[in-house]
Amino acid sequence: MRRPAFLIFAALLLCYCGYLLWYFQIEPRRGIQRIIWRMQTGIWNQAAFQVAPDGSVILMEYNELRCHEPDGSTRWTSGSAAHVSVNGSVPATPSSFALAPQNGVYLVELSYTAQNTVSGSTRLDLRRLDSSGKQIWSSSINSKSMLSSSQTFAFAGGVVVHDDAGGISIYDLDGKQTGSQSPGGAAAGIIGEDQLAVSPAGQIYRIESGQGLSCYDSSGALIWQHKDATTQAWLCYCAVNSLLYFANGQDLLALNSTDGSVIWRSALPVSSYDSPRLCCTSGGQAVALNSSGGVCLYDDKGSYRELVRFDPARLSHLSPGGRDQLIVCDSSEGVSAIDLSGTTLWNVRQLRNVMLEPMLGADGRLYVVSNGFLYCLQP
Repeated sequence: MRRPAFLIFAALLLCYCGYLLWYFQIEPRRGIQRIIWRMQTGIWNQAAFQVAPDGSVILMEYNELRCHEPDGSTRWTSGSAAHVSVNGSVPATPSSFALAPQNGVYLVELSYTAQNTVSGSTRLDLRRLDSSGKQIWSSSINSKSMLSSSQTFAFAGGVVVHDDAGGISIYDLDGKQTGSQSPGGAAAGIIGEDQLAVSPAGQIYRIESGQGLSCYDSSGALIWQHKDATTQAWLCYCAVNSLLYFANGQDLLALNSTDGSVIWRSALPVSSYDSPRLCCTSGGQAVALNSSGGVCLYDDKGSYRELVRFDPARLSHLSPGGRDQLIVCDSSEGVSAIDLSGTTLWNVRQLRNVMLEPMLGADGRLYVVSNGFLYCLQP
């Protein structure tokens, strides 16, 4: 009787050793093989990055904006080492940016004015750069901001700048200001991508204290409003189907982005004290993360099902991946891709501590900032 028991124990031990070999050796090597290149960058100063249609990567850190070729080499640099602010004495630093036509960049820069260096007042300037980093035009932003934060959103006819005082400035492709909006209350002093969204046609969606959810055109004129927005409200514009997903308290709404009409309303599986993470799939379906770490997928009627569950304390980012895929960033398990059935397709366990939302390039490559490096992955 002892021998069969010993054989069973030996078989279990062998299986366990095989699992450990797979977990610590084979699977990590598969993850490493997905890395095409990596580039060291300042992990604490890292601010934002985007991938242009030509595959170049625009990377913004505290004191400079850099453009890298698809192979990771540097194409151009703009920042304190390469550009001086309009007053000619204090170096200008990047505040935010967005991709412009022909692989160019809209860059918002912060500088102290010569008159206000002592008082600490700031100045924001919008510059348009071409694909080689050369300036095409520059325009001063009339902002009441006293801090350094801003957001920049490009659309087909120009660019929208949202400063940390809550003000909105709108410019056309030639740098001429076409409209503006005063601070919106809820956004004042708080910069968060979920509080404002811009469609490719130039419609601007903003959550405002006392006004709810407001939609403006590219001249700043009001188009429509939802008055019932709560303080726990978040936005996600989906370009695939032109829907605006609006997390409002305990509800998730799918709105017609043109006129604000409600297409469907569903329960949002998240407590009122949590900020839901929202995104949409390549097919336009809404995805929300609930308070227990469940990734919930909504259909076109508003019904949802939980795909998979993660530890909410470890999950840092949930974003769209390739066709019918989602990218999940976990501080312990690294970066994973899951399909719409909840199955894990691949995992790169080495990429923990992801600082920014991963970006998918037009060529299908995935770009991730982790542990002080920018990684280019082949999914």
